[in-house]
Amino acid sequence: MTETPSLAEAASLCAENRFDLIFLDHNLGDGIGWEIAEMIFLDPQKYGNPRIVAMSGSVPKEKAEKSGIHYSQFLPKTLRIRTD
Repeated sequence: MTETPSLAEAASLCAENRFDLIFLDHNLGDGIGWEIAEMIFLDPQKYGNPRIVAMSGSVPKEKAEKSGIHYSQFLPKTLRIRTD
């Protein structure tokens, strides 16, 4: 398992590895993570053809699913904040 908080590092990791599955967050520290899905889609010779699960806690599910041409599935992040 590999993890990164940045778009630049994610792009580099995808170029160095041929992942089978990628969980990709929408908001990364330096950009929109879903741009990686488009990059992979446009160059499968370089990046392979991984299943990509896009995630977000800030993008409505309906909007994410409509724009999901470069990823396999959308998974909304639901957080519950405990106050007790």
